[in-house]
Amino acid sequence: MYPDAFTIERLANELNEWINQATLKDIFSTSKTDLYFVFSNKKGFKIQFFQGQAFFQFPGVESFPLKNRITKFQGIHSQPIQSVQSHPNSRSFEILFGNNFKLVIKLFGKFSNVILFDDKPLDIFCLNYQKDLQTPLSSFTSSSRTIQHTFNEPSEFEKEYNWFGKDAISYLRHISYFDSDEKELCFTHFTNQYLNSKVSILKNEDDSYSLTAFPAQKAIELYPKIMDALNDFSKLYIAAEYFKLKKQSQISNLEKQIAQKQKLINDLNKSIELIKQKRSYNQLGDLIMANLHSIHAGTQNVEVFDFYNDAKITIKIKSDLSPQQNAALFYKKSKNEVKELAHKQKSIADVEEQLNALKKSLLLLIEANDTKKLRTFDKSPSTKSSKEKQTSLPYRLYRIEGFEVLVGKNSKANDELLSKYANKNDTWFHAKDVSGSHVIIKNHSAKVIPIKVTETVASLAAWYSKAKSNSLAAVIYTLRKYVRKPKGSLPGQVIIERETGILVEPKDYLK
Repeated sequence: MYPDAFTIERLANELNEWINQATLKDIFSTSKTDLYFVFSNKKGFKIQFFQGQAFFQFPGVESFPLKNRITKFQGIHSQPIQSVQSHPNSRSFEILFGNNFKLVIKLFGKFSNVILFDDKPLDIFCLNYQKDLQTPLSSFTSSSRTIQHTFNEPSEFEKEYNWFGKDAISYLRHISYFDSDEKELCFTHFTNQYLNSKVSILKNEDDSYSLTAFPAQKAIELYPKIMDALNDFSKLYIAAEYFKLKKQSQISNLEKQIAQKQKLINDLNKSIELIKQKRSYNQLGDLIMANLHSIHAGTQNVEVFDFYNDAKITIKIKSDLSPQQNAALFYKKSKNEVKELAHKQKSIADVEEQLNALKKSLLLLIEANDTKKLRTFDKSPSTKSSKEKQTSLPYRLYRIEGFEVLVGKNSKANDELLSKYANKNDTWFHAKDVSGSHVIIKNHSAKVIPIKVTETVASLAAWYSKAKSNSLAAVIYTLRKYVRKPKGSLPGQVIIERETGILVEPKDYLK
C-alpha cells in the first residue's frame, strides 16, 4: 500500500486538519536522512528517509533532538499554514504557506525529496537529486493524471499507472474491476474503500511489515487514521529492516571468518604435504653415515646407494666439513623439520576447533529472531578467545606463484618466525628504516626465485609496515642465513648482511 497515491492523499487530508492555521516554527535535520517539522500548536512530525522510502512518524515535539540541529528552508519559518493539499493521482502533496511558498513532499521511492517552491524551485532537502531544482510544480499537479477506465488487463493498467500499489491492483481484481462493464462505478467503490476504511498493519512471512486499507487476515492492528498507522508502521518496518541488515552483516562476518579458517587449514595441509614429499633430512644423514668409507674430504657432491629407494642418489654436502659433521647437520635439520611438522599439525587441530566453534555460532545466529539474541553475537563472533590467541600461528600465510610466504604478525611473532619457521635458504624481506613485519619466502631447496615473486613479496613487506601509506617504499631482502638476532636485543630487532634494496608500491597480494 505505502507509498501509493491513495495513502498519500489520505495522509495529506489528515495533515490538513491537524496543522491547518498553525504556524511553522522550525524545520531542521540532524542527518542526511531525517527532517523534523515543528508547529506552533506543539505538534510536529518527522520524515525519515530509509532504504529508498520516506517514513512519517509523529512522536511528539518534546522527544525531538535538541543538539546538532541544522536549520532547513528558512524562507518559510514563522509562516502560517494555509492548507495541506494532495496532488491528483500522484505520490506527492504540498504544504501551502501564507507567503505563497509551497513545500512539496515528493514520495517517489528512492527519488523521494522535499522541495520548496515559489514560482519555481528554490531549495531541496536531499541534495543527491539536484534535478529537482529544475522540476516545475506543474509536473506534480498536472490534470493529465486522470484515470482512463479503458484497460481490461491488470498488467497494462499497472504499467500505465505505476503509482498504484500491488495490493490496490489485487483489490481491483478482487472486485472484478477489469471485467466490469461499469468500471467507473467499480472504481468509486475502490476509492471509498481506500480513503475511508480502517488501515491494517500486516506482518509478512519474511518478518517484514506492510500496510493495507483492504480487508486482510492476521492484521496486527487496525487504525481509523492513516497518521496513527504510519507512525507505528514506520517504527516496526525500520526496526525489522535494521534487524535484518545487522543479522546479515553478522552472518557475512562469520562466513568470512569461516572461509579464512578453512583457507588456513588448506594452506597448512599443503605445506605439510610439501614437507612430506621432500626428501627426509634424517634419511640423508643415514645415507652419509652408511657411506663414510667412500666419502673423501673436500667433496661437495657424493654419489651413494639409496637403500631406502633401491637406487643411486647424489647428495650435496659441505666440502669444509667431515662426513660425520655433514651427517650431524642433516640430523639437526631433521629435528627442526619434525618440530615444524608437529607444530603445523597442532595448528591444524587448533584451527579446526576454532572453525567448529564458528560454524556452531553461525547456526545459532541464523536461528536468532530478535534483537536481544542478536546482541549476544556482537562481540563473540569477531573477537578471538584467549585460547585462540594463544594457539594462533605467529604469521599470516600466503601462496605466491607456488612459493609459501610467511608474514610476521608483530615484533614477538617476527622473532618466532625467524627462529622456528625459517631456514638458511629462505629469503627474508623487510621495509627499509621503518618498523614492520618480517616476511619470509620459504625455499628449502634453494630454487631461483622469479623477479616477479620478489617484487610481489617486497610489496607485501611494504604493506605490512609503517611505510604502508607511501606511494613507493624501499624494501631490503637477503637470505635468512645473513639475518642475525643479537643477544639482549628488543623483539623484532636483527642485524642484516649482504642485503639488496628494491623500490616498490606497498600492496597486499590478496587485494
